[in-house]
Amino acid sequence: MAVAKGFLAVVGFKKAATWGTPVTCASGDGVEIISESVAGTRELIEDMQITGMSSQRQGDAGNMTVGGDLVTAARYEGLEPITAQVFGTAGTPTTVDTSGYQHKLKLANALDGIFGTLAIQKQVEVHEIDSAKITGFSFKCDAGQRAEVTYRVAGRNLAVNTSSGTNNNTTAASITLPSNRDFLLFRQLVVRINAQAGGALANTTDKVWVAGVSLDVDRSVKGDLFTTQGGYLVDEGIQDGFTKVTGTITFAKYETGTGGNDTLFAAQLAKTAKKMDWIFTGDSLAGAATQYYQWVFNFPYVQFTEGTPQVGGPGIVTWSANSRVGHSTRACTAAALDHVITALARLRSETSGNAVAEVPGCARIRPPIRARTCSAQPLGLRADRCPIPRWARITVSPPRSRHGRRSTPHESQRSGPPGAISPPVSATWRRASDRLPPRKSLPSGQFSATSTVAPRRSNSSASSR
Repeated sequence: MAVAKGFLAVVGFKKAATWGTPVTCASGDGVEIISESVAGTRELIEDMQITGMSSQRQGDAGNMTVGGDLVTAARYEGLEPITAQVFGTAGTPTTVDTSGYQHKLKLANALDGIFGTLAIQKQVEVHEIDSAKITGFSFKCDAGQRAEVTYRVAGRNLAVNTSSGTNNNTTAASITLPSNRDFLLFRQLVVRINAQAGGALANTTDKVWVAGVSLDVDRSVKGDLFTTQGGYLVDEGIQDGFTKVTGTITFAKYETGTGGNDTLFAAQLAKTAKKMDWIFTGDSLAGAATQYYQWVFNFPYVQFTEGTPQVGGPGIVTWSANSRVGHSTRACTAAALDHVITALARLRSETSGNAVAEVPGCARIRPPIRARTCSAQPLGLRADRCPIPRWARITVSPPRSRHGRRSTPHESQRSGPPGAISPPVSATWRRASDRLPPRKSLPSGQFSATSTVAPRRSNSSASSR
C-alpha cells in the first residue's frame, strides 16, 4: 500500500508548445518546493427540476478549474524556466568571466503561447497539469532568512496518472534537480535608492539599511475563458489588464544619516519618483574568477504609495514603505544587471523543441539575480551590460561551470557595477565583481531583473521572439 508523504514528493516543470498537449518532465526539470496548493475542481451543475420529491436528482459535471501556488526558497540556480514564464521573453546569454553566462529576463507585452507542463509525483500517483500558465509571483526576504518565492499557477486540466499518461510514476523517476543549492540569503542583500533622474546608483551614497523586502508581479491573466474550443476545459489565459508590480520595504528603525530612510517618507508624501535596485550576491563563483552568482531586481521608476513612521509605544519607531513600479519616458542611469550560466545551459538555451535543447533563453542557472526599474521601457528583466526594454520579454541563460568555487566576495563585489537602468522589471544574472563605467542613460520605466549563474541545461518557459 502506498501512502503519500510530502517529503518524498517530486515536482517537475517544463515548457510546452501546444495548449492541451503535455510534455514529459525529465532530467533537469525538477523544482524544489516548500509546499504546493495546486488543486483541480470539477464544478457540479445542480438539478433544480421539481419532481414531486423533497430531494434533488443527480446533477451534471460542469467546468474544470485548476490552480494554486508553488512555494519555494529562492535559489540562484533552478528557477529560471518557471520565472521566465512570468516575464515572457528569454534571450541568448552572453559569456561572462570565461565560464559564466549572462541571462536577461524581459517582460513581454503579452504571454500568449507561453506555458508549460507541471507534474507533481505524490507516490500514490502523479498529478499532471498538461498546460500550466504562471500568472505571476511574489518574492520576500526578511532578516535572518532565505528569500522565498511563490508562483501562481492557472491550469487547463488535472490528470491523475499511475502507469499511463505522459507523466506517470515511471517517468517521474527520471526527474532530477539542479545540483547547485546556493540560496538567496538576507545577509547577501544590498538595497540602493536615489532620485529617478539622478546619477547611477552608487554603493557609497545610495545604500539604505532595510529589515526586509517583498515584491509582487501580477500579469493580470484572465484564466477562466471557457469556450466551445475546450468545452469544459479552459482556454489559454490571456492578459486582461496592466502588468502590476508592487513592493514593500521594511525598516527596523526610522533614522537619518548613512543608510537612513527619512527622505523616503518625504518622497512618499510628495510622490517623488525614485529608482532602486535589490542585489543578492552569492558566496560561490559562477564564473572562472570574479563572477559570483547573483540576482538583481531593477526598479527604474518607483513611487512610494503609503507608509508613515508612527510612535506605537516607548520603543524604537519602525515603519514600512509600500511602492508601485511603473514606466516613464524620462531617461535615468543605474547599474546594469546580468545573469550568468554554464556552457551546457547556453547550448540548450539557443535551441528549442527537443530534449537536448529545451527553449531559448531559460536554463537552470546558478547566478545571482537582481531586478530594477527604468523609465522608457516597460516592466521587464534586464541583464548586466545589456538593459532590457521596459516592455520586453524575459531572457535567461545559465553559466558554463556547473559548480563555482566557494568564496566570499568583498562588499564591493556584492554591489555590481554602475550602468544603465533596466526596464521597470528585469532580471539578469551577473558577476558581482564586475565594475563597468557608467552607461549611457537609457529610457527607464519598468521593473527588471538580472541573474548570474553557472552553466546548466536550458529549459525555458518563455519563448524567444
